[in-house]
Amino acid sequence: MKIAIIPNENKQDYIENTSLVCARLLSLGHHIVLPQKLRMGISFDESEYADTRDIFRECDMIIAVGGDGTIMHKAKAAAQFGKPVLGINAGRLGYLAGLEMSELDELKYLCTDHFKTEKRMMLRVALENGKSFHAVNDCVVYRGASGRMADFVITAEGHRVIKCRADGIIAATPTGSTGYSLSAGGPIIDPSTECIMITPICAHSLSSRPVLFGADTRLIITIPESSSENGVLTIDGETIAPVERMSGVSIERSDKFAYIMRKSNISFYKTLQSKLNI
Repeated sequence: MKIAIIPNENKQDYIENTSLVCARLLSLGHHIVLPQKLRMGISFDESEYADTRDIFRECDMIIAVGGDGTIMHKAKAAAQFGKPVLGINAGRLGYLAGLEMSELDELKYLCTDHFKTEKRMMLRVALENGKSFHAVNDCVVYRGASGRMADFVITAEGHRVIKCRADGIIAATPTGSTGYSLSAGGPIIDPSTECIMITPICAHSLSSRPVLFGADTRLIITIPESSSENGVLTIDGETIAPVERMSGVSIERSDKFAYIMRKSNISFYKTLQSKLNI
């Protein structure tokens, strides 16, 4: 199998961890491809180096070595080519990871039913200027830098369903329900479910609650003209663009899916128990 290994290069021990993964996979007879920029730091005679975009196109699967952010962003890139991603946790929580660094011996079962591939819903987020993006976890329209709350209006299929004053609004996938949305009081959703969740952040209201919408609902988040603040759009933790008053951010189901590999004997609920100490 042709496998790409892409680490989080901001981790202090990424060369050591990536080398361990490479050595294990090469010993099992797999063909390894690494990002071109790692050529000077990691050298195996049997390995190949390629540009990042070529890696996602040409390899059978991707192994992301890092934390949840690394796994999430590699899964999003791999989704453009329908390729699965196995995360090996070299971060803190590792909620999306299929293996820990201490479990590299289990890579020998990579081509067996020891592993399963989960198809995860993603979001398509579009701005009024025509630019669009994809989200594995969530998109957030957040208040401006002044620190004052902003007004938000959310419409579903053209009908106003939420109006509130808050620090921001999170639109999350079921995969993202255990991320920022959970911190803001949103529910945990089984990732096999398909829906879009709206969670206000620190809403100035006694009645503001998270709301679940059907996966095929088209939502628009707008900061009305009456608001004293503009906003900022972030997607999967990355700042994307400013959001001006009276401009809408459109959110709907993406036509792409993230494919996350996990051990077959580890259920979503077992992961909840071990990672979130439930």
